[in-house]
Amino acid sequence: MTKRPPPEALEPVEVEPPPAHISILELLSSKTLSVCWSDPRSGHYADQVWRIGLARKDAFCVLTGRPIRRGDPVFRPRACETYFPANRNRMILASEVPGYARGILLD
Repeated sequence: MTKRPPPEALEPVEVEPPPAHISILELLSSKTLSVCWSDPRSGHYADQVWRIGLARKDAFCVLTGRPIRRGDPVFRPRACETYFPANRNRMILASEVPGYARGILLD
């Protein structure tokens, strides 16, 4: 028999419904891509820049629904001190981006 981990050891993963429409428009550089995002809850972004980074928490890929684990390479919407898009916490697994291989976007 195997023991189950205590309930406090399991961190809940926030499940959000997928956006109404999401598509990768263009690979802009080795670290950025352009995404078209449309969702009635978070708005419409016709040409939003997403940047590569590491997942800070467990989540789900908005492109495929696959699980994302903390530390996975992901793309997230670019945000700064004066600009916080409503979808800033959503992520795309980097491995699901066409042309992405071992951390490098291929031309």
